[in-house]
Amino acid sequence: METRMIPNGLAIKQVFSRQQTWQIRRQAIEPHCLFALVFRDLNYTTVEVEVSTIDQVIESQTIDFVDFMKMDAKGHELFALRGARQSLASRKIGALSFEFGCGNINSRTFFRDFWELLTGAGFSIWRIAPSGKDVPVRDYYEDAEYFRGATNYVAELKPTA
Repeated sequence: METRMIPNGLAIKQVFSRQQTWQIRRQAIEPHCLFALVFRDLNYTTVEVEVSTIDQVIESQTIDFVDFMKMDAKGHELFALRGARQSLASRKIGALSFEFGCGNINSRTFFRDFWELLTGAGFSIWRIAPSGKDVPVRDYYEDAEYFRGATNYVAELKPTA
């Protein structure tokens, strides 16, 4: 994917679009996450879109603190969080939610990547169980690399000492 910078500090990225993609995704692959199999033979058009990072948005809008940030980027949440490194390090985000699962196969990201980024920035992480109960994730372990469906997580900034 090509990235081109523009004068205001934002970037232009090329994304690929197909009008029927959303309908196909919902009907055929939502429960199975077989993205490559269903989308492989479709024709796409290239669209250029302006993108910015979370850090750029927080700075340009002069946001002092984000109480809660909900993320659902279909497996690309880690890339969005990497664009929030300054805000995470300066404790400008109090809590956030993200999904981890089959979409992360396509983005080639692992739960360990989330763990290292978020705990390194002073966050505690909880897994939201199917019952709705929050289960603390106190340590990283390989069983968290679960790619079937999607698991919801919440990360909360730990209080300073």
